[in-house]
Amino acid sequence: WTNLGALQENLGDIKGASESHLSAVRLEPKSYIPYNNLANLLVRQGKIQKAIEFYQQSLLVEPSCAMTHYLLGNSYRRMGDKKQTFVHWNKAIALEPGWEEVRHKLADLYEEIGDSNEAIRQLQMALTSASENTVALINLGVIHKERGKTAKAIEYFERALKIDSRSYDALYNLGTAYEQDGLTQKAME
Repeated sequence: WTNLGALQENLGDIKGASESHLSAVRLEPKSYIPYNNLANLLVRQGKIQKAIEFYQQSLLVEPSCAMTHYLLGNSYRRMGDKKQTFVHWNKAIALEPGWEEVRHKLADLYEEIGDSNEAIRQLQMALTSASENTVALINLGVIHKERGKTAKAIEYFERALKIDSRSYDALYNLGTAYEQDGLTQKAME
C-alpha cells in the first residue's frame, strides 16, 4: 500500500494516494513510514494540522526518528508555533548532530527571535560537520556584519569565496562589509 500510494501520488491521483496511505497505516500500525507518507501528502495539500497529527502518531511508533522530528518541526513552523518548532528541530539535531540543514534552520529561527549568539553557535556546529559549508560561512558573516564586527564578517566571506569564488551572496556581502568598514576602494574591486 505504501508503494501504491507513492505511485498514485506521482501520477497525480491524490485521492487514491490518500486512500492507499490510510490503508498502509491500518495494515502497518507498527511502522512509522506510512504515517510519515500520509503526513507528507497532507502537508503538500496544505492540511498542516492534520499532518501534525500523523507525524505525532509516527513518533509514538518510532520516537527516535530524526526525520519525523524534523518534518514535524517544519509543520509547526508553517503553523507559526516557534516553541514546538524548536522542540522538534532540537530533537532531530540530538538524534543526528551532523544534520546541517536543521542547524541552518535553527540558526535562522534563533536569529529571528533575536538570539544571535545561539544562531552563531548553530552555524559553527554546521561548520564542524562540514568545514566547506559556504551557506554557514556566509550566514556567520552576515550575523557578524549586522553586529558591527566587520573584520570577523570579512573573514567568513573570504573563507566562503575560497570555496566558491563565484558566490554572489559572498561577493555582495564582502563588498558591503568592506564599505561598512570604510574600505570603499576595496569594496569596488
